Amino acid sequence: MKIQVFAVLKEHFDNEFEIHDAISNIEALKIYLIQKNKRAEHILQQSRFAIDDCFVPSDHLLYHHDHISIIPPSSGG
Repeated sequence: MKIQVFAVLKEHFDNEFEIHDAISNIEALKIYLIQKNKRAEHILQQSRFAIDDCFVPSDHLLYHHDHISIIPPSSGG
């Protein structure tokens, strides 16, 4: 699956990267990413996940061909 991160998450991960491990759902993906970079845990826990530009819940099933966007919370000014 292809992962794309935005905003502050770019400080913790490459802008785009692929994961070839079997990951069952969004919650499992969060855990996987936290294990890869513990410093990103707080941000990942607050982020929204989208597949093909549609936000999905944490129990959404993942497939190897998914393109997942991870969008951290933002504040306007």
